[in-house]
Amino acid sequence: MTKRKIYKYLSAEFYMVKDDKKKGSSLEELASLEYGAVAGRLIKQSPELAKKALESLVNSYLTLDDATKEYLNHTFVNPKGEGVREAAKIYSNAYGEAKFALTIGDLSQYYDDVLKGYLKPEEAEPIRNEFGKFAAENFGKVMKKIRRANFILKGEGEYEFSEEEINGAKSVMEKYSGIYTLLEKLEEAKLFPLMEKVQKNSIKSDLKEISENLKQEQTRTKGEKK
Repeated sequence: MTKRKIYKYLSAEFYMVKDDKKKGSSLEELASLEYGAVAGRLIKQSPELAKKALESLVNSYLTLDDATKEYLNHTFVNPKGEGVREAAKIYSNAYGEAKFALTIGDLSQYYDDVLKGYLKPEEAEPIRNEFGKFAAENFGKVMKKIRRANFILKGEGEYEFSEEEINGAKSVMEKYSGIYTLLEKLEEAKLFPLMEKVQKNSIKSDLKEISENLKQEQTRTKGEKK
């Protein structure tokens, strides 16, 4: 199957699942796509682990019929093939899109378990207060402001921007750089256990395979000695 056809097929399946979800379930949708984000982070350093993450996503977290699951799993047979690369791209992007649709207040709920797991209540309080300042703002719109501001500031001297645009970009970075850094660190902490789980499951699977091969070899050796 060609790259274009794989992309169209996976995209269609994702949006079919997305449309089945009820309005107001954005946090649930985001959580269901976490292994897609993990696959996106792993694909360059370890396609094999990215494949494992995608298998977890397809088999346990997406509402797909058995035929679709079988088809998608078939595309993951070769971890270095285009099926794995395209699926990692599509589902990590889907995770990002779901996150962009939320407010920063929504994300404070999403990352609340991270705060509880890493910090004492009194340590987490300043972070919750910081979230409160931006709670009503849409995360996607904030990211667009940050990206544009970065483009303007990094382009100083190379592109011609007005003093007003440059000062505006500096104001945006001054306002949002703190919450952006906070969200990035919470995202890392949120996905870390899943990445660790994927790696552990992969090692477990490899050890089981080695054990089974040794068992067969040892059984064959015993039979030859008789």
